Amino acid sequence: MASKWDDLDASTQIEQAVTEDLRTAFETRGATVTHNGTATRHAPGGRPDIVVSADDRSLDLVVELTKSTGAAAEREFVSTTDHLNRWAEASKAAQTHMIFSAPKIGPRLRKQFLQFNRDQRTNGQPTRVFVVDFGGLQTLLETMSARDPKLFPVSRWAELFEDEAWEAAADDASARQVAIDLILAEETELRQEVEKETQQEIAQIEQDLKKAIAKLEDALRDRGITGDNANKTLIYLTFMRLFEEKRLREKDGDPYNRMTAGGFQKWVQSRDASVKKQKENRLVNYLLEVIREERDDLSQARLLLAADGSSVELHHNVTDSLVESLIFPVLDQYEFIGSRLDILGVVFETLARRGEKDTRIGQFFTPEEVVKFAVRVARPSASEVVLDPAVGTGRFLIWAMQAMLEQKSLPGQDPAEVERRIKSEQLLGSDIDTWVATIAKMNMFIHGDGKTNIANANGLVLGDRGHLTRYPDGIAGQVDLVLSNPPLGDVDFTSAAADWLRDAESGATATSGEYLASLGVVPTFVSEEQAAERLRADIEALRAEAEGHERDLDEGTHTSKTRRALTSLRKRIKARETRLNELTTKIANGDITITASGAKMKGGALFMGAITNYLRPVSSARSSDPYEWRGGRVMVVLDEAILNTPAHSATRQYIRENYFVKAVVSLGRPAFKYLAHTDAKTSLLYAIRKPDGAGIQQQEQVFYAHAEKVGYDAKGNWIGSDLPAVADAFTAFETATMNAYGGATFAAADAANAYAQIESHDRSWYTAPVGGPGDRLDFYNARRSVLEAQLHDQGLPICTLGDLIEVAPVKHPHASRTGSYSFASIERNTASLKSKGSAVTQYKPGDLWVLEAGQIVVSGIDVVHGAVAVTDEGVEGCVMSKEMYAYRMRDGVDIRPETVVMLLRSASARAMIEGMVTGTSNRTRMSDVAQILDLLIPDPRQFDASDETVEALGRAHRLRDEAHMALRQAEALADSAWGSAAIATDDAADQLELEADHTGPVGSVPPTP
Repeated sequence: MASKWDDLDASTQIEQAVTEDLRTAFETRGATVTHNGTATRHAPGGRPDIVVSADDRSLDLVVELTKSTGAAAEREFVSTTDHLNRWAEASKAAQTHMIFSAPKIGPRLRKQFLQFNRDQRTNGQPTRVFVVDFGGLQTLLETMSARDPKLFPVSRWAELFEDEAWEAAADDASARQVAIDLILAEETELRQEVEKETQQEIAQIEQDLKKAIAKLEDALRDRGITGDNANKTLIYLTFMRLFEEKRLREKDGDPYNRMTAGGFQKWVQSRDASVKKQKENRLVNYLLEVIREERDDLSQARLLLAADGSSVELHHNVTDSLVESLIFPVLDQYEFIGSRLDILGVVFETLARRGEKDTRIGQFFTPEEVVKFAVRVARPSASEVVLDPAVGTGRFLIWAMQAMLEQKSLPGQDPAEVERRIKSEQLLGSDIDTWVATIAKMNMFIHGDGKTNIANANGLVLGDRGHLTRYPDGIAGQVDLVLSNPPLGDVDFTSAAADWLRDAESGATATSGEYLASLGVVPTFVSEEQAAERLRADIEALRAEAEGHERDLDEGTHTSKTRRALTSLRKRIKARETRLNELTTKIANGDITITASGAKMKGGALFMGAITNYLRPVSSARSSDPYEWRGGRVMVVLDEAILNTPAHSATRQYIRENYFVKAVVSLGRPAFKYLAHTDAKTSLLYAIRKPDGAGIQQQEQVFYAHAEKVGYDAKGNWIGSDLPAVADAFTAFETATMNAYGGATFAAADAANAYAQIESHDRSWYTAPVGGPGDRLDFYNARRSVLEAQLHDQGLPICTLGDLIEVAPVKHPHASRTGSYSFASIERNTASLKSKGSAVTQYKPGDLWVLEAGQIVVSGIDVVHGAVAVTDEGVEGCVMSKEMYAYRMRDGVDIRPETVVMLLRSASARAMIEGMVTGTSNRTRMSDVAQILDLLIPDPRQFDASDETVEALGRAHRLRDEAHMALRQAEALADSAWGSAAIATDDAADQLELEADHTGPVGSVPPTP
């Protein structure tokens, strides 16, 4: 982060400038600022640069500055900490600490100060150091100086030296945020800006780390450590490093990190000579053994153990010299605990993606903003059991654990015991991938525990199978809250059925069909019933054939073969009737075989079925809540196709039958692009299990919202998040809903009135009825239904789009010998059609059509973004592809087509169109030319602004064309200045560009100045 001090002279300017800024910020708040240098020289050796002393002697702040970075800055460590200790001995203040600042703090220097603080803590010394870059310090001082001195008291600076604060300052971005959050807590907008900057820096750090991990894998491969061995090596070495950071924070054992270059050497030197000889150049593997023996709970959770129960060992080619030359130079650049980096997730993602061996990466990496939103809305309490059946790297459980621990002070209970239960009993997870389950355990351990109840198991078969140690009979009806991001793609449910059968007890007679039927979402049929139906049809057909032969015999028209044929038919009928009776008896006795239709379904649909079995009918912490809020809760990321396409209507029916739907939050398509590298359109579904099962109708409305921004864009740039505002709106919605209950009675009108009073209702979020069994359950459809209702309620004249326009007949172009045609395209920013020039296409002539003047042209792909225009003579004769649709005004409709175009480009129309086109596939495009004709719109024949709309559009087009022409003239004048050195611009490509911007007939040349 840049600062105004960066370019100042280190000897004569920096200390003086910072001193003045400190005085402006602190002296009005009851503190004295002393610079130990002069007006033209920096402070002399042996003395602090600057000291800020609170007048009440509560705090002395030693401020040390350097313009140096890298190794040069590291040389400041000894002298500055010596200044601090000397000043602390002489100071009469209650607390003495140091602020160290530089343009940029290198990782090694930051680690030195972190270790200094830990050593001070271990030795019982009170002084600490907080390290912040120039940009962060400048922001703090300038904000203090610009605000009322009653704000931001000097005492707040003491909070920087609490263990939680300086431990969290793992890098420059984190340090700035910690400092600003603690000292400038009231500055909401500034904190949001800093959050954005921090997230952007973290994204860059993560990208750099991924590149470094990829290079490490290459280096390991060169040393004979390949494939899974390389993955395991990097994962275990990373875990060892995290273990050490955690151990130091917990003040346990050696006061240095044994997995840094310096700490490892110190630890090696402290080993007995016999150990060093025995483990020569393999002491890093011995350290892994030591770590395992130091913590019994690691073995209890089967961490650092192989599948057969033996101890994990690093690959035989992993030597001390390899770790010191390859691993430490990378890891020593970071302090992971306290930063926002999910280092284990980063390592796994990088390696898995490089190997291209896992297509479920999107499941493992849920954006942090989504996780935080889910936990905030679902509000796990300290007494509840929380499950993630597709746990990935454990993010949902980690955030849930933090939220639960914040509530551990329960009435009448020991907080320490509540914390123990949360960590060891109430957080459950599973993942079908062995390595992913291991990483989740590691992450849970590093973030405070909860690792014991992570199982390597299929998350679809936990109900009555003892995969989780504490639940030998399964978790059916034991879970209060499920937070999960199941696989977004198709999942083979026959594999889940096989897993379920494999884990069945000896002698069990259950079938895979029974298990699949229990999920509720898998289409199944009873094989015996299907066979019986086929037999009935066969018997009916055979009887008809036999009756024909009998008539022939009666009428004397039979042949010699008739009697034999009739005898054969009667035998066949009798055999089928016998088989039918057997099947009927089996069906009546329940001796049936359930068979699934197909083999795959969307992962989210399958998990919704399994989750219903896991949830409690009534949550332990919510039994006194209104009826619709009492059951176990689920907050799950779903492929949006489950919520809006015809193929998944049965799943939506299942959801409505088994859950009270509370919220659906649509996420922007890029939400998972950066982390998970998938652009699948997703939504968050928040639902509560019906306490008494299907049949109870939902009375309350459903909360619908859309969050376009969810942290990072597709390229890893931090763009902020809409989810906090959505969470605020849902909290207000939930409160209004709860307040609408009078006893067990829900007053829908009172709730509706309360919703209407909430800011942004019917603008950024909507409420709508839950709908019929298989109806759509997505944000876009809900918004459309609300807008249509508002149109009706206003009492203004309305019509359908089809009342005004109709599908236009089109002409196909003659076949081109070269496959080249003159194309046009819609400029959605200007509502106009522009020539694109000639291009070769793979389309057949029957897939193309020719523009005619006066047509309304709609882009089936881009209509939701306003890609609508009227054909003018400038593009008449150009061709369009089959994704573009043509319409014309109906006979007798006396309005201009431009009026229809502008209505379709309005925000409300585009929102309603989006609601129409998202329900046929998982993409925002029209499925056929007639799809939008049912669009409900204000009737333009009834208002007076039609001509004004057309004139405004024409004026916009003329101004645009004039601007284009003026630009061309300016370019031509500039070209003429070069004389004979001018580069000609009359080649085909430039000519096409000129033609595309010219308003005259295609092929004509704009006039030159």
